[in-house]
Amino acid sequence: MTVLGFDGIAIGYAKSQGLSALWLGILRSIGSGFGIIGACLYFLIETYSSARKSGLIGLIAQHLALYICIASIWLPGSPFDPVTYFREITFAIWWQQLQNSFIFTNNKNESKTGSNDIDWSTWTSNGHSIISVFTLLMGIAVARLGLYMADLSISQIMQETIPERERNTVFGVQDSVAQFFSVLKDVMTLIVPDPKTFGILIIISVLFVFSGFLCFCYYLFTVTDYKKEKTKLPNNNREKNHKKRSETTLVEVEDFTEENIPRFLDMATAISDKEKKKFTN
Repeated sequence: MTVLGFDGIAIGYAKSQGLSALWLGILRSIGSGFGIIGACLYFLIETYSSARKSGLIGLIAQHLALYICIASIWLPGSPFDPVTYFREITFAIWWQQLQNSFIFTNNKNESKTGSNDIDWSTWTSNGHSIISVFTLLMGIAVARLGLYMADLSISQIMQETIPERERNTVFGVQDSVAQFFSVLKDVMTLIVPDPKTFGILIIISVLFVFSGFLCFCYYLFTVTDYKKEKTKLPNNNREKNHKKRSETTLVEVEDFTEENIPRFLDMATAISDKEKKKFTN
């Protein structure tokens, strides 16, 4: 449940703040680059440590990067003003805005490259500061590093710890919950669709990410690492079996004396007679 991704919601907000399509594409490419770096870091950390530790590092990195997004709410150029919005909004105005959001409009005034609209000396686009929206999208791009690490870690932990016969059920429930929160994100955007209230959605998104971080920490503290248990159990069993075999061998050696030879021969004869009866019957 987050709007802090390069989806239609964040891109629509960035366009409303004067950021051109060219720079939206560049920032999305930067986010993809950070995602690839995160995947490589996950491989290195998981190889030398564990998937649990790499997931924790990834969630911490993602959460720290999202603080950049929160800081962007109060930077120059931010339209964040929920007090004015809720004071002026009425149901009729809200309904009209909702209807207008489904109307496709072609902005003919937008340049083909978009580079001429931005004055980098003052960080403005058509007289409007883009510091806030640029910082927001950079925070989203950097957060991809931690997001990819955490996503790969959680997927590996689930695949290795969930029994094979239960994986379809668990992954199906996980996908359903993810789709539910995705729909909830869209509903919240419909309720507060104005750029003045986009900061509220940013704060709620960061809170949801933080709750996921707390859930993962709770899992780390309550569930023992399965790999450590897997390495411990065979050693314990090996020691028990070795001790058992040694005790059995000692007993057999102690009992095998000249006086007990006739008794062992009688036992062997009785066993062979039983086997013969099985075959004859």
